[in-house]
Amino acid sequence: MERGSIVLYNSLEFLPTFTYNATYNPTWLRVFLLDLKKKGHDIPIKEEHIQGLYKRYNGDLSELGKGEIFIFTG
Repeated sequence: MERGSIVLYNSLEFLPTFTYNATYNPTWLRVFLLDLKKKGHDIPIKEEHIQGLYKRYNGDLSELGKGEIFIFTG
């Protein structure tokens, strides 16, 4: 992974080239999910996904390291 963002709602085992960064509610993700919901996309978006916390991991450090993975924690 060189760049980009992945959002997961189940935990995942990471390669050692990804590092934990922070736990927070990313503003861009909240706006993105609200927009998807507003446009009526067939994606099960719950209020807890919009308001909840996400663990952020950076990587892949064997590449550019500008990718990020968000895991929903509740």
